[in-house]
Amino acid sequence: MKIIFRKKAFTLVEIMIVCVCIGILVGPIFMLLRSGSDSSLKGMTRIETTLKARRVLQQVYADLKMLCQKYDEVDRDHYRKVNFSNSLTEDGGVPNVKYEFICFPIHEQYKDIFETNSNSYGTTDFNCNVCKVTYSVEDTPNTILKTLKRTVEFGGKTTTTKLCDNVNRFYIEKASVTIDEKLEIFHKFISS
Repeated sequence: MKIIFRKKAFTLVEIMIVCVCIGILVGPIFMLLRSGSDSSLKGMTRIETTLKARRVLQQVYADLKMLCQKYDEVDRDHYRKVNFSNSLTEDGGVPNVKYEFICFPIHEQYKDIFETNSNSYGTTDFNCNVCKVTYSVEDTPNTILKTLKRTVEFGGKTTTTKLCDNVNRFYIEKASVTIDEKLEIFHKFISS
């Protein structure tokens, strides 16, 4: 008696059918993972853009908070009116705009900011050196987005910092505020 062993193996057609079935089952899973990755990337880009915008706004807020204000007039109640339109100059138009203003330096050494001079009366005069801050929006090569730059001139030195390189529009609104209105805004800010 002769025993015949049959070889058990897969044919090429069976292997191809299994591969197609696996591809059909794994394809949607791969697409689902890819769409999740894409939405995660979009979310991270939005968060990064929001954080950049917050840093820029914090810098602008810090500079404008230290703005050297010019008093225009005294009204009948003896309150001085502050006119920010005289303190902040605008050159050009949106989107390629440039804002310039004078402010007290916040990141300089104390000895560089304040000067003392003895006058003829035997008393000491204190002078405060100020800096010139310029925010400018400039074209970026090979893209429709623009670059926001901050330039500070203080003590004969000029420092330029690129705040953001994907700006669409940058605008500072000028306003005229009385001291009472400014104090009211300040108290609201402190209480919140």
